[in-house]
Amino acid sequence: MDLGLDQQSSKNLKLGQIYSGQSARYETGGGIQTGPGFRLIEDFSSSNAVFPFEGTVFPALWCKVGTNIQQSLDPDSGTFWGIGLTLTAAQRGFFVEQGNGDIHYINNVDNRVRIAVAQNTVAILATDTEITVSADWIGKFAASGTIYIRGDSIAYTGVNATQLTGVTGIQAGGHPIDSIVTQTTTPGTLARIGTFCLNYENRMLLGGRLREDSILFCSAPEDDDNPAFFYDFDANGTIEVAFPTKLRGGVTVGGSVYLAGAGSLFLSNGFDVTTGQMIKKRIVGEYGIYNERCIVSGEGVP
Repeated sequence: MDLGLDQQSSKNLKLGQIYSGQSARYETGGGIQTGPGFRLIEDFSSSNAVFPFEGTVFPALWCKVGTNIQQSLDPDSGTFWGIGLTLTAAQRGFFVEQGNGDIHYINNVDNRVRIAVAQNTVAILATDTEITVSADWIGKFAASGTIYIRGDSIAYTGVNATQLTGVTGIQAGGHPIDSIVTQTTTPGTLARIGTFCLNYENRMLLGGRLREDSILFCSAPEDDDNPAFFYDFDANGTIEVAFPTKLRGGVTVGGSVYLAGAGSLFLSNGFDVTTGQMIKKRIVGEYGIYNERCIVSGEGVP
């Protein structure tokens, strides 16, 4: 089937030409190949593979480039900033955003990463010894440590109601107001790793765990008083959901989540308020996906 697709008519087709396709893969210069789901072609042997993710609470674009995670408030400018994190180069990973704007990154090899995210509410001078962020965000940061702002590694020794204090190491020129402020940690409660994750009903849903890829791990449900529950897989209402097939990926659409394996598609509309278990059903038993990047939401349809 290398003569292309004719969507106008099913008549007078040439040998090797088709007029319709279900679960088809289209390749530039390669014709069309069919199969039980869509395939994604990507060269992970390159250390420059880019996996982008756009935040919503803080309007930054996040990506893994080679061994680094970078962020940019203005990706059109081509300027991205590192956050002081080094990961394995040729590993497929996934970003997920928490309700408070923090970013989590997982793959099946590296330590799990939580990226605390805020913005400075006052411009920063090179001579400053305090960095001001909102009172709503200051609790994200450790009592002392290191933050990154536009690639600048900055140490601090204390925290008050709205500021990081005892600051040293601000680069010449400082940083403008509303720059992205980050700090990376590996929470002890985020013990699960995998190849895809979702934010659904204030929980992190994680799948594709090596040797447990037919199980969906659901964190505790977070709330305003307990944001750490979002990455708690040990207690406080965490659940594990078994599926009859290996899970390859998923996507949230409105108030539902669609989860897919190589030959099945499942729908969940939430968790039972009495038992806490996920309510799910198989809606497709013939087609699925090959990897986690094959399923997306477009105009409310998976």
